[in-house]
Amino acid sequence: MRNDTLRFILVLFGYFVADRDKRIFFCFSCTTETPYLSLLKLTKYETEGQGVADQCLESALRVVKAREISWDAGEGDAKAPKVIKGFVQLLRAHPPPQLQYQLAFCFWLPLFDQTVAAQINARYNVVPLLLDLVKQAIKAKIVRIMVPTFRYLITKAPEQNLAAMLTVKILPWLQTLQGRKFGDEDIKEDVDFLVDELKRSFEGLTTWDEYKSELAMDS
Repeated sequence: MRNDTLRFILVLFGYFVADRDKRIFFCFSCTTETPYLSLLKLTKYETEGQGVADQCLESALRVVKAREISWDAGEGDAKAPKVIKGFVQLLRAHPPPQLQYQLAFCFWLPLFDQTVAAQINARYNVVPLLLDLVKQAIKAKIVRIMVPTFRYLITKAPEQNLAAMLTVKILPWLQTLQGRKFGDEDIKEDVDFLVDELKRSFEGLTTWDEYKSELAMDS
């Protein structure tokens, strides 16, 4: 798809959801277990189509109401949106680097909501998945979006996420990042914050806490 055509689609979609909350529901109205917009579901098997769909979802998830709708509070409801579950499935399918970044961005946006931050790992076991993503990342911008994602998980819901992060050994990876130079000072600050918080949590982590976290990952 030509870049100018893609930009045109994204601009139109941004206008579509910007000032009409009721329209946002149509972004997540498909009942399949993929997060694609109904308009674009026919392209879901094409990498290019996936990229357009995910960028449209990025536009939608910038809106608070969209984030609320995308979080399927009724997990057993067949009609509830399966947006986050769809993102998880796409990441497990080893998408190409650009799509990895778009998906990482789509994981980051819902974490502005404390409810999502508190429940997302228990429901979808995303911490090890996101850690694998960022460890294997070719593009530096994936690291730049995933570090603040981990920070949101800790600051919004420390009780639910700290033990899980320690269990998957995210601390050693973060400590290697401390030795890297980043042009963005915010990333360095986020890395230092995460290391300090995880070290503090590790000192107070009991064997029982670790065992519970491992059970949650295996379930």
